Amino acid sequence: MNCENHNIKSTHICFHCKKLICKQHCFCDHFKKTHREQLDKIDLYLNDVEDIKEYLNKFFQKNQKNQQNQQNQSEIFIEFLAESIWKVLKISTDRYLYMLESEKEIAEYFRKIHKYFTDLEAKFKRSIFENKDKLKTQINSKVKDLQEFIKIAIVNSEISTNNNNNNNSNNNNNNSNSLNGAIDNNSSDDMDCSQSETKSKEEPSQDRAEQYSIEYIAKSISNSSNIQSFVNANSQTLFNHNVDDTINILRELHKDDTDSILLDVILKYMKEPNNPAADLISNNFDSDQYYNDIRLCIKDIDFSRFGPIIQQTIGLVASTLPPSKTDLQGNYIMSTYQSNDATKIEGGVTLINTSNNKSEEFAIGHCFKMTYSSNITIGENIYIFGGKNNINQWRRISIKDKSTIFGEMIGIQGDCFISVCYDGQDHIYLVNGFKTNRIDRFNIKTMQFDQKYFQFTVDYGQQVSSMIFKACHDNNGTFYIHSRDPEVQFIRYNVESTPKVTNNLQLIPDLTRENAYLMLMYQRESSTSSFVYTFGGTKYGNFRYSIEDKLWEQYFMNNEKDGKERLCKVFRKYTSSFAEGDNNKKLIIVTLS
Repeated sequence: MNCENHNIKSTHICFHCKKLICKQHCFCDHFKKTHREQLDKIDLYLNDVEDIKEYLNKFFQKNQKNQQNQQNQSEIFIEFLAESIWKVLKISTDRYLYMLESEKEIAEYFRKIHKYFTDLEAKFKRSIFENKDKLKTQINSKVKDLQEFIKIAIVNSEISTNNNNNNNSNNNNNNSNSLNGAIDNNSSDDMDCSQSETKSKEEPSQDRAEQYSIEYIAKSISNSSNIQSFVNANSQTLFNHNVDDTINILRELHKDDTDSILLDVILKYMKEPNNPAADLISNNFDSDQYYNDIRLCIKDIDFSRFGPIIQQTIGLVASTLPPSKTDLQGNYIMSTYQSNDATKIEGGVTLINTSNNKSEEFAIGHCFKMTYSSNITIGENIYIFGGKNNINQWRRISIKDKSTIFGEMIGIQGDCFISVCYDGQDHIYLVNGFKTNRIDRFNIKTMQFDQKYFQFTVDYGQQVSSMIFKACHDNNGTFYIHSRDPEVQFIRYNVESTPKVTNNLQLIPDLTRENAYLMLMYQRESSTSSFVYTFGGTKYGNFRYSIEDKLWEQYFMNNEKDGKERLCKVFRKYTSSFAEGDNNKKLIIVTLS
């Protein structure tokens, strides 16, 4: 294919304007004029076909040497394009896999909540089940007693009918109609009975097994106003007694003595165990015992209070750092930095592996100035308060899941150089600052501030910051202290030794008072290795002091970020994806194992 402008065979492709051009066209004035803005990157966008062929031939080669040689060649756009596609694929895949894992974690989180409420439900129902079983036994027992009582009444009715030689249609009446003559009823009861019979004719007959169930019997008793209406409603089931054979046997036994027959039936009932007549005779019947019950008290759930409690323990928050695909283990330093551009206030963090000195940098768009005493480590979270360009803002960063949340310091006066400390429970205390002279506090559970928890009567100004900025300790009583005034010194002082001993240690090479702006951090990396770290960035240099060898060595020399006003924090034994750094923190040494 020929070049459009010169009708010569094309040898190059311009990825910017998406045209094939010849070698002559690459150097003409028209090309330079139309590509004026791309001239500084013209070697990237304008590729020779030979360079493209060479790259494609090497594309699938796995020889490391060839790859290194290829990297030394000038970049071409097709190579840049392939790498960009792969980079996006890697990032998208990591995010997708992270979303899959997050989906599982969310399901597991709510499964635990569901299990908690299920167990709580079972706990409350346990007493209900126990009471239901007792009441079921009691109801069944009393229904049997009532059945015997109704049987006696029916026997009496049948005997009376036979004695009156009234063998007409009454003999064909059902047992419930016979009972109507045995038990006095008022007109309203008769009306209930007739309505019940009418209703039963209109509605389809229910399953007999269901009519014998305790639930059906309980509802029937609850809907009946007296014994007769209950008996009539269940005349075809519970009270469907055929006493003809019983009466014939009793007539023969007592020679038609109706009084003896009736007394015999009553006596047999009285001799049955657990009949209620025994309690009535001995005055042991106490109706209050049947009302010794539990009562359920339920209040409507206030979701305005319940919801935030759940939301404080789970949430989807914005993260400016990519999720790690694997858990990090070992020792890491997280160092914060400020932008080298004086017109910008953004900063970021650098994650450094102390075992191989490799680093990874993340820009998170936050200013860290004047916060070296304004942050605290609690578990896997870092809390930061105020700062030069964030006076009224607080921030929490999770080391575990690389997430950050932030908000306004509502209810208190913001500041920079705030000193903070943690009470080990629910509160972080904010002491003084550059302008303030009070103690406020922050509840880490409710994420709310309490104004002026304590008001100083004397102006103390900034607190603690000079100690944090210039000293560190090893948790065994030994302090390592750096000073500029009256002279540059690096000393070791043990507060537990007797007598107290102060040792002057070796200074950083070429350190002068003018460049001696150092921040110190102690870290024990193994049973035989411990260091004091100091990060000064491009301006002051990064060094570490070996406690065992008593020597300074330069560290992380490829750091190109400003390191002034850095701070150290230690995280120990977190086996999880390493999190996003502290948006106001200066230097963090992290142990993940």
